[in-house]
Amino acid sequence: SLALSSDWSLLYVGGSFTNIGGQARNRLAAINTTTGLATAFNPNVTGGTVTSLALSSNDATLYAGGEFTTVGGVSASYLAAITTSSGALALPDISTDGPVRSLALSSNDATLYVGGEFFVLGSLQDARSYIGAINTTTSEATVFAPEADGTVFSLALSSDDLTLYAGGEFSTIGGESRTGIAALS
Repeated sequence: SLALSSDWSLLYVGGSFTNIGGQARNRLAAINTTTGLATAFNPNVTGGTVTSLALSSNDATLYAGGEFTTVGGVSASYLAAITTSSGALALPDISTDGPVRSLALSSNDATLYVGGEFFVLGSLQDARSYIGAINTTTSEATVFAPEADGTVFSLALSSDDLTLYAGGEFSTIGGESRTGIAALS
């Protein structure tokens, strides 16, 4: 997964690598787009692959989702908010109980939409089936709970933040019959 900084100087890269841009980095790194070299950003993600990234509009927080279990030696199951200046966790536990496949961040950075293979989400571990949203200030799941019946692999948010598009292996989402793709309010 890739996320580009607002000034295009840094490319955040997530995957299953242990070395990138000439430096040892576990599954998550920042690359200087001019030199191609890894920066000092090193959150040391372990336990599995980083499959999705979303960067806040001020470039201060990087949200990572995937199959990992720790960030910087701290438990962070499948989902984490990471401070780009230090590589440390930016929010309390926002983990899920299963892999995260896609992220979409609202234009005001207040809401993080999450898709994947999970049944609980956020600091309070609220019930959410395959899709949900987290308030990025409180770390709690929002009331957004369309409940899919299968994995959500992809999310895209409209520029006005009013429509979230979801793609995946579901046949029902938001209480409606939708096979593989849906537009949610």
